[in-house]
Amino acid sequence: MIVRPFPQLRPQIRDHVWLPTSEAWENFYRHVEDWLAGRGVGALFVVVDNSPPELAAADVVVRYTRNRAVPPYGLIDDAVD
Repeated sequence: MIVRPFPQLRPQIRDHVWLPTSEAWENFYRHVEDWLAGRGVGALFVVVDNSPPELAAADVVVRYTRNRAVPPYGLIDDAVD
């Protein structure tokens, strides 16, 4: 599982960790799609991303609303407090 926790950050090095740009994330998604279509065919690949690039729109399984009045709110249906 890959989690994209800081999509709003600009490319920089913070505490020796490179924080990628949105262009880098798009390249990452392209690479994953190419891999899944080739050597990774049949593999399960999970990415948690608050703002996936448009090229991944067809592959989004669920979008959580973060709005209690509009389900699905989060991973646990009744965890709204």
